[in-house]
Amino acid sequence: MKNWAWPGLLLLFLVPAFSLMLRPGIYTMHDPHVFRIQQFDNCIKDGVFPCRWAADSGKGYGEPMFNFYAQFPYWITQVFRTLNFSVLDSTKLAFIFSILASGISMYLLARRHWGPGGGLVSAVFYVYAPYRAVDVWVRGALPEALAFVLYPLIILQL
Repeated sequence: MKNWAWPGLLLLFLVPAFSLMLRPGIYTMHDPHVFRIQQFDNCIKDGVFPCRWAADSGKGYGEPMFNFYAQFPYWITQVFRTLNFSVLDSTKLAFIFSILASGISMYLLARRHWGPGGGLVSAVFYVYAPYRAVDVWVRGALPEALAFVLYPLIILQL
């Protein structure tokens, strides 16, 4: 198989991992990221940089949520908000990005050691690992889902 066909095949295998996110609405998750994304978006629209305060949390009194919780995932969703996607769609797009980017990063790592076929198999197993499914579909842990992109890249650089 040609070298350029392997990444396309990888993307084809990764589509079922996030295809349910393409439906309208949101799925049930433990973390309140949709609310946090909306609060972060309000903060940015108010011209506050860096965002520190979630004005509507804490029963309406506000909380310094973004002082204590990682902001990077919300900056990724803010890119989608800037492109005029809704808060729900931005949340789902951030999870889709984490699935695709983690598969690609694992493919790059494994391809170096086992060739393109081994990279494809490794990336598919990495994306479809049960813990990843729980992270995305049950817990809704956006920062952790995005961290899975970095693990293969760190090992690749070592």
